[in-house]
Amino acid sequence: MAADNSATGHLPRVVIVPRPLESFFLDRLERRYAGREDVTVVLDRRRCERRRVRAEQPAPEERRRADRRTGAAVWSLAEMPMRTGAG
Repeated sequence: MAADNSATGHLPRVVIVPRPLESFFLDRLERRYAGREDVTVVLDRRRCERRRVRAEQPAPEERRRADRRTGAAVWSLAEMPMRTGAG
């Protein structure tokens, strides 16, 4: 996993590539961020939904009290600074 560089103001970033997009993005992103300690590119290992609901069973009651997401993403791939040039 990427090192926590929070002392320098750079938090580690993880770029998750969905399995259907692996052939297009994985190699490109790994090369793009090679040498960046603050970026880790990983392939999403999930192959299917973890919860399988049978058609004959009613949907379970929602148990969460609140949305677990704390807000909008602080960055996007398009906004992420990229190193340019060779090296």
